[in-house]
Amino acid sequence: MSNAGRRSPSSERRRKPPEAARNRFYLYLEGPGDQEILRSWARRLSHPLEKAINESSVIMGGRRPARALEHFRARRDEDSSVRGVCVLDHDDREEPVPRAEPGLEFFTWPRRHIESYLLVAPAIRRHTRNTAHLEQIERFLDGRDLGPVATHAKSLLGRHGDLSKALGQPIWAAGVAQAMRREEIHEDVHTLFACICHCAAVPVPETMRAREPDTHHARWQID
Repeated sequence: MSNAGRRSPSSERRRKPPEAARNRFYLYLEGPGDQEILRSWARRLSHPLEKAINESSVIMGGRRPARALEHFRARRDEDSSVRGVCVLDHDDREEPVPRAEPGLEFFTWPRRHIESYLLVAPAIRRHTRNTAHLEQIERFLDGRDLGPVATHAKSLLGRHGDLSKALGQPIWAAGVAQAMRREEIHEDVHTLFACICHCAAVPVPETMRAREPDTHHARWQID
């Protein structure tokens, strides 16, 4: 698995390449899988958006908004024009989200995990490349309570997840994202991408213009 586009606060302190020094936008993500999923969705919509995700991601190693805040403040001390977006799963058991920070937006998925937006049977079927699986996948998903917050999508997807066991073949979450069509990408994802475009000074893709929300800070603070 490639490590391109990923950084951690500790590795950045040890070695700061010229392109990182010029970077004025940071996208804080819980793990590398989140970056791969977002990059796969963005690839369907906009190359500049995909590039921003790839080059600006800082991997926090879990749901750690305080760590993102510490890293961002250090960067902002060096350059007051720095902007950032911190993307978090919806998990109330973890540390609370700071209410406000100049230049840094906090976006919490309305559903439990980013993987919750991958539970799309046709996309999973295209990822598995087996047309015979569609009915089986639909039965599997229909047989579960897929409440947007309660559903533990991470346990359903993945190479050793429940759905992989049911189908008898591994499933790669980012592979499902890659197999999704534009019309299958959820509105919550478009809301996040509009926030990233606004903060990273990236043009909003034409396919998203009709969805572009108000850019007021409160729009992104979804929890």
